[in-house]
Formats: sequence, structure tokens, C-alpha cells
Amino acid sequence: MKKKVVAKEYLLVLQRYRSIITFVACSITLVVALYAIGLALVNYAIDGIKIINLFKYFTTLSNMLTALAAAFIIPYAINGYRFKHFSYPKWVSMMHFAGTASTSFVSFFTVVFIAPYNREFAFGGSNFYLHVICPLMILISYFFVESHYRYTTKEFLICMTPFIAYSLVYLVNVVFIGSWEDLYLLNTLVPFYFSMPIAYIAFFAISHLIKWISLTVSKLQQARMFSPWPVDTDPLNIKFDVYGMGLDRGTHMKGDDELNVPIGVLNAVGKHFEIRTEELIKIYCKGLLEGLKNSKKR
Repeated sequence: MKKKVVAKEYLLVLQRYRSIITFVACSITLVVALYAIGLALVNYAIDGIKIINLFKYFTTLSNMLTALAAAFIIPYAINGYRFKHFSYPKWVSMMHFAGTASTSFVSFFTVVFIAPYNREFAFGGSNFYLHVICPLMILISYFFVESHYRYTTKEFLICMTPFIAYSLVYLVNVVFIGSWEDLYLLNTLVPFYFSMPIAYIAFFAISHLIKWISLTVSKLQQARMFSPWPVDTDPLNIKFDVYGMGLDRGTHMKGDDELNVPIGVLNAVGKHFEIRTEELIKIYCKGLLEGLKNSKKR
């Protein structure tokens, strides 16, 4: 009985654990990104440089994307802590992944290609925050967030859109029109038809690596999640625990709370113990409804 209680409690505590990490990482990402971009704007104004030039850098644009993703995620992280249920819509997850892949590529590109030629440009001033701190924070939040979504090939390519769009705009303005300086030296050290394919390969490789690490971390968390239960646990006990999760959620809900079902957790439990996810969802919802009735009686 003690193992079952621990297991059920861990399923609930896990939501708060992930919520806290994500809230802290996303909050730091948002604050640091806004601070760094604001600092760059001030420096541009002082130096008499056109503000529009700041937005020619993929560094700026990718960090704006991560700041936007972090701003969307923070309210869900707060709710995840308060109500022990942490999830958010798939489109937010895709934005989070797109921002994570973009800033990680910027950080990789800066360390490998820019720093050897211009260390001050790579890590000086606001660039230290944009090239190091923000990518690190968004990686932490992405790896520890509860993400039960699996992207299709189409969805994965949609997440790549920011980089693909920028690379095409950069290529046109640097190579064909000549209206931009070659900010990233993609046509200076070697011709663009060598550097651009390498950049694409690196970006897609980094994106796949991030997703692989995320899935690996998720599997490790799930292994810890299931460790208190014996392998031969009676499915009835699992269903009882899932009912308890729903009951706990419903009991602590307030009138303006968003009603969500932790499909990711239930799906993982169902696969591990060979119970249909649909059945666990129904059991969870029964507990949820019972909890709502109890909360109204109080």
C-alpha cells in the first residue's frame, strides 16, 4: 500500500516539479531576452545606428521568439504548480521548440564560427545574454517541460520555418541584392553555396539532437515515475490511483480554473501497464467529477 501511495503522490508532485523548473527558466529567459534586446536598442541609439539594423540579426529575432514562447508558457507553469497538472497546447509546444532550436543554433554558430574571429562581437555586451544565457535557459525549460507531443514531419518542418525564412531573406539581401553586410560571414570566408548547405545541415542536426535529448529525459522521468510500482502490479490498483488523481484535481479546482486532462501522463501509464489510455481518461474524469461535487459541498 505504501508503494502505491508514493507512486500516486509522485505522479502529482512531478507536475509541480516540472512546473517550478519551467517557470524559473522561462522567467529568466523572458527577463534576460528583454533586457538584452533593450540594452542593444539603447546602445544603437547612443551610437547613432539605425534601430532597424538590430533586427537584421537572427540572434535578435530568435531570442524574441524564445521570449514570446516563454511568455505563453509561464501562465501554464503557474497553473501546473497550483493544480498539479502541467500541460499546454501543441502550438505553444511547437513555438517553444522552434525558439529552442533557433537560439541553440545561434549559440553553436557563435562559439564555433564567430568567436574565433571576433570574440568581443560574440560575447561582448548584450550578446553574452543573447548568445549564452537565453539559449541555456530555454534549453533547460524545454528539456524539463512535460511534453507528450510527437511532431509529424509536417509539424517539424513548420518549427523550422523561422530559420528557413531568415536564411532566404539573408541570402537575397547579402548575395543577390547586396543591401546587407555579410553579418554572419556566410559569403565572405567561403562562397555561400558551400556555407549555406553546411548551416542547414547543422541546424537540422541540432534540432534533432534537442528533440532526442528531450525524449530521453522524458523516458528517464517516466522510469522514475513507475519505479515505486512492482512490475506485476494489479491493473485495478493503477486505475484506483488514476481515479485518485482526478479526485484530487477536482477537489482543488476553483470556478475560473481551466479544465484539462493530463493525457501525456495517462498515456505513459497506460503503455507501461498495458491499459488502454481511453479507459484511464474515463476513470480520471470520473474522479474529477466526484472531486468537483465534493468541492461544491464545502
